Amino acid sequence: NAVPVVAIYKAEAISPRVGVALDPMARESSSSRPIDSFFRQQQLSSCIILLGPKAVAALFFFLGLLFMVIGGLVHSAAAQVIEVEVDYETSSESVTCCISNCSSDATHRVERNPCDIIFEVPRDMEPPVYVYYRLTKYFQNHRRYVRSRDDRQLGGTVGVLPQNLEVKGCKYDRNFAVSGIQKTSLGTFTSNNNTLANVISPCGLIAKSVFNDSFQIRREDGSAVSMKENGIAWKTDIELKFGNAADGSTGTNFAPWKAWKEAHCYQLESHHPRKEQLGRNALQDLRIKCEQANEDAEMSPGWCFPGSGLCAEDEHFMVWMRSSALPTSRKLYAIIDSELSKGNYTLRVTPRQYLDTLDGATAPMYPVHPFGGSKSVILGTNSWLGGGDNPFLGIVYLCAGAIFLVTAFAFGFKHMLHPRKPGCAAFLISNEKIA
Repeated sequence: NAVPVVAIYKAEAISPRVGVALDPMARESSSSRPIDSFFRQQQLSSCIILLGPKAVAALFFFLGLLFMVIGGLVHSAAAQVIEVEVDYETSSESVTCCISNCSSDATHRVERNPCDIIFEVPRDMEPPVYVYYRLTKYFQNHRRYVRSRDDRQLGGTVGVLPQNLEVKGCKYDRNFAVSGIQKTSLGTFTSNNNTLANVISPCGLIAKSVFNDSFQIRREDGSAVSMKENGIAWKTDIELKFGNAADGSTGTNFAPWKAWKEAHCYQLESHHPRKEQLGRNALQDLRIKCEQANEDAEMSPGWCFPGSGLCAEDEHFMVWMRSSALPTSRKLYAIIDSELSKGNYTLRVTPRQYLDTLDGATAPMYPVHPFGGSKSVILGTNSWLGGGDNPFLGIVYLCAGAIFLVTAFAFGFKHMLHPRKPGCAAFLISNEKIA
């Protein structure tokens, strides 16, 4: 019984023409018959492995050990991941950014801006360290919310007028009119609403609700931790799905990018959000591209020109536009390529600075209190498997392995106490031709 029984099926090759006298009419029609071969006549040999009780028990035992080993490796890898979460929307006075009127139904909310929160890193975190922001009770998976976008605008398609916006996705923005205002060097005039000057780009609810909190991390000595804010979006989003329009329409009538849209090219070198990472030569090249784009475009793009890395090409915006499937989600904000040693750090939260470097205006922080949500920052490392601090997959493997082992011992115990021979039908006889 320990050896699997192999049954061989092989039917006799009986020609349909043996012993049959064919008349001339039948001989003519015989050409339409299939070729008298084992394959065409479905007479090939077949093999079925019949496993005995011992073989089944051994198979389950092997699978159980395999799953237990894999589960142990996955679980140990997840246990080595370090994650630190800082909730800056909680009601605790020691960590919250809110000063007064902090309840969900309160008006005239007062917040610390900037907001500094001290947190502790329990042990050394090896690079790369990923910085996420986490939102709760935020239903980005709502059907109307997910569909509220226009991929032609996001991809940089030129000539997308208000009447061309998606009726279902950007219906409100399609009917929106900025009083038909068109600004020229000669003055401001009333014009046809269906113009590039009147379009909202990007349109839709996802873009309008873009997350605008920004984060800085400082060590105990006051030095800033360098964070890389590029390379956080999907490669396909950067190369294929998002881009600024060559006609200068990107950012038109879109409040978060107003400062970028109205900025001058000479300000790029001193006010670009990533000027430290780009370097002087790259900033000079961007300024040249900006000047050329502002000369060639149908309307002034400001900093929202193709290749600027801002506006629709901003990776923070791309990350936000990839809506999450669950109401509790985390989105990648930056990557730290240096080690974070054990100790205390300070998290500084401010509204994202679209405006302060240009006109001194200050935007409010991202509101989640009206719907009872929360905001937090998560610092985390990755395991060698690429996952975070989530033991679920390892536990699933361990449970499956345990079930396989229990089944194997149950089969073996049953066979030892009450052995039973396999069936004795003729087709179970190994390597014997069925008559």
